[in-house]
Amino acid sequence: NTDDVKVDLGDGGSSFGAAFGTSSNTIQKPVVYETLPDSQLWTTGFPVLQEGLRNDETDLNCLANTSPVALWVMGQSDADEEYKTEVCRSLAERFGLEWLQPLRLVSVAVKTPERHRTKLMNNVVEQVLRGMEVPIQQTLLLALEFMNSAKCRTNGYILDFPPLSPGDVEAVSNFAQRVTELSGAGEVRLENLFDQDLRKLPPRPPPPPPPKEEGEEGEAPAEGEAAPEGEAEAAPAAEEEAAPSLDTEVAEDEDEAGEKPPPPEAPLVPNPLACMMPRRLIFLSLDLEYQDEVKAQELARIKEKHAAKERRTKELEAAGDEAAAEEVPEEEQEEVAEAEEVPEFPEDEAEQDDLFEKGLGDLLKTVAPFCPQKPLKKSTKLPPLPVESQDDTQPSAVEQRTAFKECDDAAVKVLSEKHHIPLLRLHAHGRSADTIVDLVVQATGGLSWMKVPLPKPLEGAGDEPKECLKLDLNEKQASRRWSPWQMHCPVSLFDKRLVAGDKEFAVEYAGRVFLCGDVKKQRRFCTWPKRFLLQGPSINAPGMHLGYIIASPCGYRSLELANKMHDLYGFDIIDIAAIVAKAMELEAIDAPAEDPDEMNYDGEAQPRMSLDEDDGVPRLMMDEKGALLEGKALETATLVRLVAAALNVKSNVALIAQQKEAIEAAKKAIQDAEAAFEEKPADIALNEDGEPIVELTGPLKVPERGFVLVGFPETDAHIQALKELVRLGIERVLILKLLGEEVPEPADFLAKAGLGEEMPLGSTLESQLANFEALLGIEGLRCEEVPMQASVHDQVVHIRKLIDPFYSVVTDPSAAIEVPDPDEWNLEEAMTAAADEDGKVAEVPVRPVIPWGTCGVYCPVTLKDDFWLSRGQKELQHVFENRVYAMASEKAFADFLAEPERYVPHGREPPIPPPRIVVTGPTGSSVTKQCELLSEVYHIPVLKLEEAWKTEVERRLNEAKAAKKAKDKEQV
Repeated sequence: NTDDVKVDLGDGGSSFGAAFGTSSNTIQKPVVYETLPDSQLWTTGFPVLQEGLRNDETDLNCLANTSPVALWVMGQSDADEEYKTEVCRSLAERFGLEWLQPLRLVSVAVKTPERHRTKLMNNVVEQVLRGMEVPIQQTLLLALEFMNSAKCRTNGYILDFPPLSPGDVEAVSNFAQRVTELSGAGEVRLENLFDQDLRKLPPRPPPPPPPKEEGEEGEAPAEGEAAPEGEAEAAPAAEEEAAPSLDTEVAEDEDEAGEKPPPPEAPLVPNPLACMMPRRLIFLSLDLEYQDEVKAQELARIKEKHAAKERRTKELEAAGDEAAAEEVPEEEQEEVAEAEEVPEFPEDEAEQDDLFEKGLGDLLKTVAPFCPQKPLKKSTKLPPLPVESQDDTQPSAVEQRTAFKECDDAAVKVLSEKHHIPLLRLHAHGRSADTIVDLVVQATGGLSWMKVPLPKPLEGAGDEPKECLKLDLNEKQASRRWSPWQMHCPVSLFDKRLVAGDKEFAVEYAGRVFLCGDVKKQRRFCTWPKRFLLQGPSINAPGMHLGYIIASPCGYRSLELANKMHDLYGFDIIDIAAIVAKAMELEAIDAPAEDPDEMNYDGEAQPRMSLDEDDGVPRLMMDEKGALLEGKALETATLVRLVAAALNVKSNVALIAQQKEAIEAAKKAIQDAEAAFEEKPADIALNEDGEPIVELTGPLKVPERGFVLVGFPETDAHIQALKELVRLGIERVLILKLLGEEVPEPADFLAKAGLGEEMPLGSTLESQLANFEALLGIEGLRCEEVPMQASVHDQVVHIRKLIDPFYSVVTDPSAAIEVPDPDEWNLEEAMTAAADEDGKVAEVPVRPVIPWGTCGVYCPVTLKDDFWLSRGQKELQHVFENRVYAMASEKAFADFLAEPERYVPHGREPPIPPPRIVVTGPTGSSVTKQCELLSEVYHIPVLKLEEAWKTEVERRLNEAKAAKKAKDKEQV
């Protein structure tokens, strides 16, 4: 029965109702998202799950784009607020959200060690230690600060509002406005976020002087006499001890004028409080008369139980059985006592640091378990009789509850009308907390978003990565799956760096395994996983600028392969031969000016262009052009400058050159000082190796996107020049080489390909091959060989497997899931393994199931190439994208291994071949009739073999007769 549920969606609530799947009669107005102001965008719906054949990446993307779910709960439903708190905690448990109660968060702040507190926490704790009342605006801001916790950022939270007094309505409105502003901000200065909200506190009074022992009391100095020297020195010390604290403290670095310099501005960081506005404001209402009635009934029930207990005790004592006088069983008392126990927070700093390390830096997750709270499970102990003087039916208590109710109503009105928070009003007459939770689920459509636990670090993985898939699984979990990031760190890729992950820092999230690069990246991922999963993994994502080199003897297919990489990934192609040819056509950098107005004061022509200007156009100097015309080769520095100009990073050359000049000047200054037996100049800093530290005069530029270098560099010196002169890193060097046992000579192969006609293959080819072999031997340089004799398609596939770790390939056996064998499974053995010490089995084991791919037990290769269903073999199985595919032959096994993407469909299921049936039998066995019936059922044509054969024979005979007749006619 939901007659007592009132849903007020407000001006912006219709989109919220549609998002949560509420019934159509609840929504009063059509949804028009375009007219919603920025402050109401948090009411839009959740992303829709895309159903397809390969959902791993789309599921994670949908999860990452789901904003946190926030609910604010208000209402004066009982005198001690226990009922509302029980509702909030039950909702949080049901939906996997964080429960935030401002008063409890104050106790969390007090329990937190001082070195781990924030400025706002220190300010609140200081007020508590001084016995001051913390204003509600600060407790609410403390709750806002705790929304930075992992569960709040990942799943969401439920804010349990405290009782409101008449002056708190404006504070609640200001708090809602503050949350609205922060919810739409992309970046914030998190360290200084609440600096303006710190409460100004008066200085602490000086501590009382220690009591003096008898005989030490000195006489007071006479009027006009100076105090003893020791006492005079003690006075300033006491004043120093009584110095103001917190905001009244005087900074040590004040200037001579006495003005405190402004603190350094905190850096901008991604906003962890984005999308924290509530999707619903839930108001629990209960009439005051009904509260008194319920209270009286509860009091009468407790008195009756106490009277019954007293009668039972007297009866047992009269019978001489004093041991059985206790009404509550002993085992239940122990169970309740264990539920109320709270562990003690360690006092040792090392233990505290270890505790925060295990909590991955999440303060609320680390400290909250050490703060006592009542268990949700009802106690079996009989509560004591309340003191009559504390009965809240007295007039003063009734007036107080009436004032609280009026303040709650006023706050609800402000939040729903002014801040447009959708309102859900629930009457709590005679309803338990579980019933209220069920009503919330019904009224909101079940809060239908993807609910997953927080990330969990996986510790104890063995030598092989696949052990992470089975580590610490419960009985109902078969196996985890690898994420689309495979063996690479998602945090590093978010930072635009391609770094391999380590199984030592593995994390489970949403049933997938992620490998982080180090412990810091693991902590970043665990505290905010959705931030790193907004986009799928890609080596050409915006901001990525990976560099590759294609080195091929005499340039064989190098440009063609570079164009293929451009088509697939959008990489820029830097063809050094084409760049030099274009630079020869353009005007030289230092070409003299022909216009007299462009002459300098001495009447000399000035160059028209700057050597360091980033215009994206590679140009040559006049002497470099002359050297080329004379048949000379360009210097390495010139080639590096042309590459930098093509990538629009030519200004790096000048910045790095200036830094080198400054370092040399600093070294000379140090040498001169040492020669003069003087100390080094104070403005020169040294590193650990004693080398001068000189910062760049400006930021270095990076390429706008990934790039492929063709024709340059070819030697180690070339690669070092790119690194030293431009700070240009190379991800991979791809060298085309004849691979295999019986391969022709490179010169013969290139001559057969037609390259010998364009250029001589003698000394040039030998020099290139020697340079390529030298590159393969350089330590730290990632060089890969590509089979030169393969087709272009096979070469492209091979290159993608080398450079793109996210290209779909067959999973390596060391990382693949274990394929179960249902044929080898035995029920008796499984029952024995699942039995406990007493031989009992909690749940009957089930036969394991193979996670088949889209083709099931049939071979995907024969289905694609031959359009035929052929059953795969158990010995010829591959694991691809966490699914199992069985092949029908060794050739199919090799073909699928080479390019699985060709045989696994994306958008739809593979087409099934039509039935091919042969029906035969003796004359009179109704073969024709059976064929007609099958044709009607399966909608396939009937091929009458005998008739078709006779028709074909007759046609060929007629053709032969006609040919013979024509030949005889020609002879005649």
